[in-house]
Amino acid sequence: MRTPTLAILFLAIAFPAAADDGPTMYKQLCASCHDTGAGRAPTRDVLQAMTPERVLTAMESGPMLSMASGRTGVERRAIAEFVTGKAFSTAFSTKPSPQAMCRAGSAEFANPLTGPAWNGWGANTQNTRYQDGKMAGLAAGDVPKLKLKWAFGFPGELSADGQPSIAGGRVFVGTQSGTVYALSAATGCVHWTFTADAAVRAAITVARG
Repeated sequence: MRTPTLAILFLAIAFPAAADDGPTMYKQLCASCHDTGAGRAPTRDVLQAMTPERVLTAMESGPMLSMASGRTGVERRAIAEFVTGKAFSTAFSTKPSPQAMCRAGSAEFANPLTGPAWNGWGANTQNTRYQDGKMAGLAAGDVPKLKLKWAFGFPGELSADGQPSIAGGRVFVGTQSGTVYALSAATGCVHWTFTADAAVRAAITVARG
């Protein structure tokens, strides 16, 4: 007797990201101020005297954060290399650290279509965004007792726009750079990652294939 196999299909709406073209993105996002010195913005001559690391810091945690937040890590680095005329000393990577990976032997994946879950954006085909107490595993009285269990930082990212999906004891979430993560819902460790062809800006949907 053959054992039936459950095929799982992970679907993520991936919107095309802009090419990592430093000159083009500089013209679109930066030139109106930096080519003219408007608002005391550093001019191109000043930027060329900086390191790309310094320019990247300004885009990721400094005064240019609002301008660059919609760009991927690769795109921000392309802009920094263009305006400074220098290459970064280390390559860009979104690979999680070895310490963030789940231990060998912990890869068992429960049936994602049974048990507590929050699958996709609206949790069901009607997109009601409603979950009863049985599926949530919580009662109203439990809510004030909730505490932070773990936190996960996305390497090389400023934001993750897509809502996380939970199924089979795992958390599935995509990022601006197109990296999809499968995390342990219990510990936050990384089971695996996948690189999509474009930014992932919507919730992952888990379904039969």
